[in-house]
Amino acid sequence: MNKPVDLLEVAEAIDVDADELHQFVNRKTGEVEVINEDALRKADWEKPHDEVNEWQKEERALAEDIIENEDDYEPIPDSYAINDYRLMEIFIDSLTDEKKQATLAQAIRGKGAFRRFKDRIIDLGVADDWYEFKDKEYLAFARQWCEEKDIQYRE
Repeated sequence: MNKPVDLLEVAEAIDVDADELHQFVNRKTGEVEVINEDALRKADWEKPHDEVNEWQKEERALAEDIIENEDDYEPIPDSYAINDYRLMEIFIDSLTDEKKQATLAQAIRGKGAFRRFKDRIIDLGVADDWYEFKDKEYLAFARQWCEEKDIQYRE
């Protein structure tokens, strides 16, 4: 029987921006597995060799298991699956203070929008509100993704 995955772990995995890492939900164990792209590539085309360190052996074993049992592993979408710019717009619209809304709306226009937005939410004292909002949205996305992929989860 498959074990449920921790929904917060899935949401956190989605939020990770690491081009060289792949993350999967192991449907059987309910674990979020993280593996380096290089390890997956090597396991797919190289013969096993003597890894020097224990972590290399474990990584190799995981890579081989992912390749050999791909139906047991569901790739977790990366942060590009969520439109963070749109989330910023929704957050801005949710604010009741019109001055804060106007300041943040201006901040997200043009190049450097994400950096300016982060600076302004700190200046305006709404950073905690933003991160709480963003976390809820990522959890909702993770929940929907799990349901679409028929992955059991726990909250």
